[in-house]
Amino acid sequence: MEQGRNGNLGCWWRTADSAWCRGSGGGEMEPEQNERILALEAEIYDFMEESSKPNCFPTKKELVAAMRMDLVEAIIDHGGWLVYGWDLDDSVDGRQSSFEELNKLSDDLEFKETEIANVQDKVRSIKAKLSALEGKIALRSIEATKILGEKQKRIDAVQRVLGLLSTAYIVWSGSASEVFLAGSFDGWATQRRMEKSSTGIFTLYLKLYPGQYEIKFIVDGVWMVDTRRPIVHHSGFENNLLTVR
Repeated sequence: MEQGRNGNLGCWWRTADSAWCRGSGGGEMEPEQNERILALEAEIYDFMEESSKPNCFPTKKELVAAMRMDLVEAIIDHGGWLVYGWDLDDSVDGRQSSFEELNKLSDDLEFKETEIANVQDKVRSIKAKLSALEGKIALRSIEATKILGEKQKRIDAVQRVLGLLSTAYIVWSGSASEVFLAGSFDGWATQRRMEKSSTGIFTLYLKLYPGQYEIKFIVDGVWMVDTRRPIVHHSGFENNLLTVR
C-alpha cells in the first residue's frame, strides 16, 4: 500500500493473469480509460523492475536517459500523480525540454561512436604498420642469418687452412753479432731478425705450409748460406733449401 503522487491512496497488486494493476480511492472510470491507465502503469512497473532502482518511481530524467520518450509523453498526457515532482507548469515546454535532452543524448552518442570509429581506424593503421615492420624484421633476420652463415663458412675455411701450417725451426750456429733471415716464404720481402741465445746460437720460428722454400742468412750484413743445409742454385745465386713437412 502506498500514498499516491496526487494524494490519493493507491496500491499495486498482481492479478490472476500476472498483470500488475493499481487501484485508487477515486471514483469509477470508463473501462477503456481504466485499461489505458492499467497498461501505462504496468509498462512503468516493467521499466522499474529492469532499472537500477526497482522500488522507486522513475523520474523524467531517468526515462529520457533510457530513451523512453514514449513513457514520458504517456505520463504527461495522463497527468495526475504520475507527474508529481516533474515541474510541468507548461506541458509543451516540458516535452520540448525532454526532446532537447534526448537530442543531446543522441548527439553525444553519435560523437562517441565517431570517436570509437576513429580509434578503430588508428588501431587498424597501427596493426598494418606493425605487420609491415614484422615483415621487414623477418627479412632482415633472414639476410643476417645468411650473411653469418657465409662468414662462418669463410672462418671455417681459414681455420682449416691454418690447421695445415707447420712450425719451422731454423738455426744459425756460426759466430756473429746479429743474424737476419730472408726467403721465398714471403717473396724475399722481409728480413727477419733471429734471436740470439746465451750460448751464442741464433734461432727463428716460422709458421709455414708444407713445401720447399729457399732461404738465406744475412750475417753481420753479409748474405751467406749454411753449408750444413741443402744448397740450391737459382739464377746464379745459391740459397739454402728449407723443407717443411
